[in-house]
Amino acid sequence: MSDFDKDFPGEVAAELDKRATFVETKSVEWNYDKYCWVNMKATGNSTTVFCSNQGNQVGDPGIRGGHLDLYDEEGGVRKFKPQLKSVKITNQGAQDYADSFIYEVEASFTLYTMAQLEEFDASYFRVGAEVEFNFGWEGYTDTTNRGTVTANVYNFGFTLADDGSFDCNIKCMSAAGLWSSDDMGGITKDKEGDDDSEEDPYADFIKELQKGFRRAFGLDDDEGPDSIDDLGNNKLRYASKAGLDYGTGHFFAGEIVTAPGWFNDDETYVGYTNIDTLVRYLNYKAKGSDSIYTYEVGTGDIGTYPKINA
Repeated sequence: MSDFDKDFPGEVAAELDKRATFVETKSVEWNYDKYCWVNMKATGNSTTVFCSNQGNQVGDPGIRGGHLDLYDEEGGVRKFKPQLKSVKITNQGAQDYADSFIYEVEASFTLYTMAQLEEFDASYFRVGAEVEFNFGWEGYTDTTNRGTVTANVYNFGFTLADDGSFDCNIKCMSAAGLWSSDDMGGITKDKEGDDDSEEDPYADFIKELQKGFRRAFGLDDDEGPDSIDDLGNNKLRYASKAGLDYGTGHFFAGEIVTAPGWFNDDETYVGYTNIDTLVRYLNYKAKGSDSIYTYEVGTGDIGTYPKINA
């Protein structure tokens, strides 16, 4: 039982002693000077083929300076800078140790100009975009009362308010909830990586599949579907990459016109794979985690067992 009989870490014990003193002496500073804060910022990283831009920090501590620094300008009219309204971080734990690392984060914020909306669209409104949430207490506290959660966007939305502002929200989940290395076969060595290079030669579940897509189309590691030449409006292109750990990967890239223009169209670029590649990749990752399961594409009526060849 000695493993369960451990002292508090030194910094935690010191912080609790400090709080006890503040409470005992009815410290005015402790009661009125401390406050909680939270902020978020997009790192520019992504776990999908949807590239995202690094975004400015939103929240507190945030803008510092004169009162005019609180505003942007649109059409000669002062508008507030983006305001973070709320952040909810949830961790429910689980019997599976991997699931216990799953954090869900919901953030609500308000944007006041079209320029702000376009900036946030490129940074936060991307499935897979990585967002760093920092939180803690200020005033007579130290780093013991601060923390960070990094999560990836899986849903987002916004509505137009009566005053012309945009009420926005994003929903994020930590890596363990997005088929991370902890619960899907471990971190995989990138065989084409160079151990001496600055690039990380390891990849998690989604990033490794993403690398197969990039190699099939001859893209660099920082490029996405929009870098493929001459995709063509509303057209789909195909490429394959042999010699991957899960066999030959089949990938597709599409250019979707979202708003036709007189001179230039607004387009969205999307990367795909097919079911065959995905199932073989799932089996490859499951085998790496000593799983007893294998996956096949079932055929037949709904509610009946598929026929599986031994």
